[in-house]
Amino acid sequence: MKGRQFTRSSIIFFPDAHNVWHDLEFDVCWENVNTTSNPNYKLILQRLKVPEGWIVKEFLTTKPSYSPLEGGTGLDLTYIPDPSHEWEI
Repeated sequence: MKGRQFTRSSIIFFPDAHNVWHDLEFDVCWENVNTTSNPNYKLILQRLKVPEGWIVKEFLTTKPSYSPLEGGTGLDLTYIPDPSHEWEI
């Protein structure tokens, strides 16, 4: 797309004292927590149930008002400890 360049990269560290993640197989299924948008931005917040907690993904995309072809994107991942998975939406 002319005028746009998309680059997304994120690294996350999470504790694994009991080696729960070693040889673990599970389906990756992101659950929507919240979506907010207006003509200039869109924010998507999702979570992924993982051993001992959640991985929360925040995706933000912006469009400056001075140009429909330029904008920014951001991707953040955060580990939230919640061993009993008590977080309810």
